[in-house]
Amino acid sequence: MADDHSLTACMDSFAGKGDSVVRNIAILSGAALFVGGAPLGWVSMAITGPLTLSTGEPAQADLATKVAKAVARDEERLVKIFKDIHANPELAFREQKTAALVAREFKELGYETHAGIGKTGVVGVLQNGPGPTVTFRGDMDALPVREATGLPWASTATAPTERGGFVPVMHACGHDAHVTFLLGVAKVMISTRGKLRSRSAMRLATSCKLGRCQRSRRRSMRSSSSSRASVCAKARRL
Repeated sequence: MADDHSLTACMDSFAGKGDSVVRNIAILSGAALFVGGAPLGWVSMAITGPLTLSTGEPAQADLATKVAKAVARDEERLVKIFKDIHANPELAFREQKTAALVAREFKELGYETHAGIGKTGVVGVLQNGPGPTVTFRGDMDALPVREATGLPWASTATAPTERGGFVPVMHACGHDAHVTFLLGVAKVMISTRGKLRSRSAMRLATSCKLGRCQRSRRRSMRSSSSSRASVCAKARRL
């Protein structure tokens, strides 16, 4: 749960650390991630008046407000992307459809796009004049878990195992939201590029904490369907 006060505190923590470019990027990314998560139900914001994400400095408050409005305008697209990815999960190093979606979105936004990084990873680079290079990173892979949420966009996907047979696949660790958030931030960076001077890199990788996650996946594949839920819960905490 995050309210407007915690959002302000989050962005204020970056203020005064480095030049204005770094502070503006912190404000931009913080606002985009918090506001982008609201329509997906990942965060909630208690708003009692007009939406203003103030940092105490007029120029930064203006930028944060523009970011919030940009993400609000993009809500329909982001929710559609989220539901599509959630309904079509792919295991680590097999995210062909997800990677293709990410690469297509980056290219349409005008990013210099590099696919096939670490097999299925995708990197989008936005050149925006001299300044620091800032990287936003997320993950794309799902887990071998059967979904039982009953949601209209619930996964019914399966994937072959190395030993033969198939396992159910679900985005049980939130990587569908990773992809959605970064695609939202990527669009915001384009819409506010006149406010910043930096080189931005959007990186969506095949797996997080690969050793531990892969061990959880292997245990999950060998376990019964009842124990898969506990593996998923553990993976969420990694």
